[in-house]
Amino acid sequence: LPSAPSATESTAAASTAPDSTALETTAASSGDTRIVETSFGDIELPVDPQRVIALDEYAAMNLLAVGIEPMETYTAYSSLVSQDILAERGVELMAQEDSFAVNFEAIAGSDPDVIVVTAESAVVESVEPLQDIAPTVIVPYTAPWRDVITDTGNLFGRTDEAASVIEALEGKLASTSEAVAANPYSLSILGETFGILFAVSPEAVLSAIVDEVGVDRPPAQADATSMEGFNSVISLSPELVVDHDADVVTVMSGVFYPEDALLDLPTYQSLPAVQDGRSTIVDGDMWFGTHPFAIYWILEDLASLAEGVDGIGTIDDAEDRWSAYQELLG
Repeated sequence: LPSAPSATESTAAASTAPDSTALETTAASSGDTRIVETSFGDIELPVDPQRVIALDEYAAMNLLAVGIEPMETYTAYSSLVSQDILAERGVELMAQEDSFAVNFEAIAGSDPDVIVVTAESAVVESVEPLQDIAPTVIVPYTAPWRDVITDTGNLFGRTDEAASVIEALEGKLASTSEAVAANPYSLSILGETFGILFAVSPEAVLSAIVDEVGVDRPPAQADATSMEGFNSVISLSPELVVDHDADVVTVMSGVFYPEDALLDLPTYQSLPAVQDGRSTIVDGDMWFGTHPFAIYWILEDLASLAEGVDGIGTIDDAEDRWSAYQELLG
């Protein structure tokens, strides 16, 4: 699970796996494999893996970004936009109702070449036993977004592909910054997950993106201390929501982000931005995502917010946005 709230947050705090995985790569003795140095030791990976299993949607989306289409993806994060994109690409989605479980038998039965999992996933503690099935590697999550892409590229020997994605997103970031500069605004980001009301902390990857395009945050978020164990969020009590007004107030929505928990609060309804129609719902799984398409999605939403609260992406926009993203990548 991402260290921001999501399906597997409880075990994210306990995970000690480092976020950056592809520490160094060296040529293997065989032309068909390469050695990757990771926190779990040296792992031998196929140069051109054909049967790749992603244990969560974020791992799968990072794979797509560097030109690797996973054979199967487990739906650990219930990220509906990612699932839509993956299914349309012909990736088989493997239902996973319990985000904390690993179906070792099913994974072994698929005979994978490589197994990939996101660093903050609840199943990251199962990496060592998964190595008995197939080489298993971790792609980063809470690292800066450029590092996430770079590390994924390094992990699979796709450095050129990773560099091209970063260059394209840099262009999108520049155009978003221009849109914000033309219509500056401050932004409050709120949500609820597993019974915890939260605001997004300054340590979150999302906050770094918001800051980079020139969007301000309310002091209660910009100057806050993160919740212990979950460095991407600030824990709130209902009465403190009144401190989180801004020019625009956003509330995260998703399977693990029940927006009504905030929308029904009198303190939320009292916010001037809410009363003036300057509040909106955003896709929590995309806004907390750090894979390249999530970065594109966030930037698209931030540009839209410079013009008002219309135009925020929903699941209905997934394919159109994916097409625009692919066009950006060239």
